[in-house]
Amino acid sequence: REAIELFKSIPSWKDADELIIVCNNKIEEIKANQETSRKDAIFAQGVKLMRLNTIPDLKSAISLFESIPGWKNADEQVSACREKIEELYIAAKSAKIEQERKAELARNAAKKKAKRNKIIVAISLISVCLIVAFVIVLNLIIIPDSKYNAAISLINDKNYVEAYEALLALDGYKDSKEQADSIFENYKLAKLKNAKVGDYVFLGSYEQDAITTNGKEAIEWLVLDAHGDKILVLSKYMLDTKPYNNTYKLITWETCTLREWLNNEFIDNAFTSEEINYISKEIVPADKNLKYKVEPGNDTIDQIFLLSMDEAFEYFETYTRTCKPTNYAIENGAEQDARTDFCAWWLRTGGHRTDTPVVDSSISDIGYSAASIVENDGDVYYNGLMITENSVGIRPAMWIDLSLLETE
Repeated sequence: REAIELFKSIPSWKDADELIIVCNNKIEEIKANQETSRKDAIFAQGVKLMRLNTIPDLKSAISLFESIPGWKNADEQVSACREKIEELYIAAKSAKIEQERKAELARNAAKKKAKRNKIIVAISLISVCLIVAFVIVLNLIIIPDSKYNAAISLINDKNYVEAYEALLALDGYKDSKEQADSIFENYKLAKLKNAKVGDYVFLGSYEQDAITTNGKEAIEWLVLDAHGDKILVLSKYMLDTKPYNNTYKLITWETCTLREWLNNEFIDNAFTSEEINYISKEIVPADKNLKYKVEPGNDTIDQIFLLSMDEAFEYFETYTRTCKPTNYAIENGAEQDARTDFCAWWLRTGGHRTDTPVVDSSISDIGYSAASIVENDGDVYYNGLMITENSVGIRPAMWIDLSLLETE
């Protein structure tokens, strides 16, 4: 394009006019190659997700294939994904029926056992009293000491996860807390290496108790998903409050100041350089609002990001989306529900606000002046709040590459 402008400044000089045509042809060739590469990448990602054979992955694959209609056999892959989803639903329903049958058998067995237990209790009241007395002694003296010794043995065997959790369960018995603190770093690494969906793990640190004199606190993460050696995690608590964008204008996730803050100031503050290496750079889709036609902008490549509206529905039931802020986030303006202490938190998906239009003809019409949120009761608010709202909590998300963790 720069060459074209130069040639246009010297019309008819030598073969300048012909070279303008050559440049324009090259531009079109480059665009065509880029579009081919983009569609191939989307198709390959869809095939990869399809092979995982889970309902969420198959739905994601359908979305990818539908975004490139007519490319290769994308349309046939959509049909194949839908057939697999139907098969998985049928299998899940059959499993549920079998589970209910077993539960009914268990309930009947429990009723019979309860009747037998009543007879035993009536006959053995004195024996039970003696047993209770023995149990008290056992729980106060014998068992704690045995568990403490077992936990120390686990440390010596470098079984840090079981050792740490066993020491915490002793609730301060002897020096169990000090012993647990001494192996916390080993525990964090071991817990991460064996993390499963639904587990809570630790990585990085951030001010949370609003007492700066005691240093930053370890960040606890909920494991939402796992693919190969990578796990998707979301902070257990809202760590801070920030506006989605510092100024009021049409904006997308790609261009908002919150994304810039998460991938620069926050990541540098919360993680060591070694820990940052564990955090994978991933393509973050520019998911659309599920209710309103809001242009989401472009996909991004981020280490730290917010969940989208799609992901909030995929990984959580309504109530489980609720989240409490840290004391530090409260100090920075997080507004809690007076009854539950829960607080709203940002999603990266754009919202829809018609009552506060942006009056500026110079800005792009691609973007939004509001961003969707999870409300304090766990519902997703499609309209969202104005992007300059500064009382909404932040729950960072990221993919951790477990293959990069150091091993002893």
